[in-house]
Amino acid sequence: MNSKWYKDIPVSINNAFGDPLTEIQIEDTIAKINSLKNHAAPYNIITKAVINDEIYSKLKDVEKTDNFVVMYSLTGLDEGGYSFQERLETIELLNKLFGKVIILVRPIIQGRNDHYKNLEKIVKVAKNTSGRLITGAIHDEFKRKNVKTEVRDHLVEICEKNSIKYFHKSSCAAADITNSRCWMHDLQKPVNLDVVERLGYQFNLIDDRICLKYATVGDLNFIRMITKSYILTENVLSGYNLLSISNDDYKYEVSSSWYSWSNNTACEINCDYCIIHSIDYLDKECQIGVKPSDIEAKSQKAFKMSSEYTEMLKKGKFISQSIRKQLGYNDVRNTQICKANAYL
Repeated sequence: MNSKWYKDIPVSINNAFGDPLTEIQIEDTIAKINSLKNHAAPYNIITKAVINDEIYSKLKDVEKTDNFVVMYSLTGLDEGGYSFQERLETIELLNKLFGKVIILVRPIIQGRNDHYKNLEKIVKVAKNTSGRLITGAIHDEFKRKNVKTEVRDHLVEICEKNSIKYFHKSSCAAADITNSRCWMHDLQKPVNLDVVERLGYQFNLIDDRICLKYATVGDLNFIRMITKSYILTENVLSGYNLLSISNDDYKYEVSSSWYSWSNNTACEINCDYCIIHSIDYLDKECQIGVKPSDIEAKSQKAFKMSSEYTEMLKKGKFISQSIRKQLGYNDVRNTQICKANAYL
């Protein structure tokens, strides 16, 4: 029995509503980062905040490890009224504190920040930080990320011209910078089946693959992380990343790349493209997730939510073109090529 399975779960800190480096979040963010100093998997913060001297001073208390990854979402859209130059200054400070900051270009919105000069400007920032960049897109109503092929091609072209390592998934970039396996793409036969059972998920094994009786898209992501294998389900409950182990006290959310441990609070940046308001369980202050070591103790059995099938779950729309009886992540989301091992 693997009692320490949670140490292998990649964690994103305060990445729901709000930003990890704003004044309202900073103390909680630092406490969570330092509590994960012995975590075996990568853990990160993703920010687009502009920090002041006080926050910069507080960040000096962060305990640095090889698994801690800092990502900065740079779009050229001046979110919160902060200019590109102000964000560049923050990136330089973060790079000074933590070493390699990975730049994300998310979102890329047609007609607003998808023009060549803007993309070129962002790539140059990546060149001066970690030499890594995560390409972007924008969510559709089914939470699938989309971007025009020509825009993606332009961004890749600029990266290659500047010798930048580019990735289409944050998991791939984090795996590369921490010398870890890519937990999104580098999969195997399932392990930790006892953990899946203890969490209350009902499943069968089909040709060495776990097939859950019921699952949200978040469940597919979470069980993949636990078992290090591709997951199927007989019934997709929701397109949300909300987990079936959620209860009245704690909501659990897992994206394709990260388990969210977040103090979901008021946002001080207020991006006009934010999708959080369209996700019921995130559009209010609450706790998202718990410390990974507390997951089993502070969650309900998964089968309880699937039996209730709440109205909230039904709002998580999804679409699939597959005619197979069992569906997996690749059937309900847009997939990306793994770049984690492309630059060895």
